Amino acid sequence: MVTPLYSTLLMAMIQQSFPANQLGRVLGVLNSLTSLAGPAGLIFAGPLADAIGVEKLFIIGGIGSLLCGLTMWLIPSARRYDQQLQTRLKPTESDQLLS
Repeated sequence: MVTPLYSTLLMAMIQQSFPANQLGRVLGVLNSLTSLAGPAGLIFAGPLADAIGVEKLFIIGGIGSLLCGLTMWLIPSARRYDQQLQTRLKPTESDQLLS
């Protein structure tokens, strides 16, 4: 349910962060890692859910997600990435004169 919210922003930032001739490779690696996450998660989550229970596993997963979000918020370069990217992409006066 949350995937469309972050996936759209992620794709836009990736497309702006890398040159067009590298996008295929970057998106290929991203999709490969994303595809591996599901089966890898099941390998660990199944036995762990049997051992501690599904409810506790959801609580641990939620706390882990909150900690990841808090960590990214506390890292200034991650928090300001979009602003830095937009500043870098903003055309300069010399670029406008050449147009």
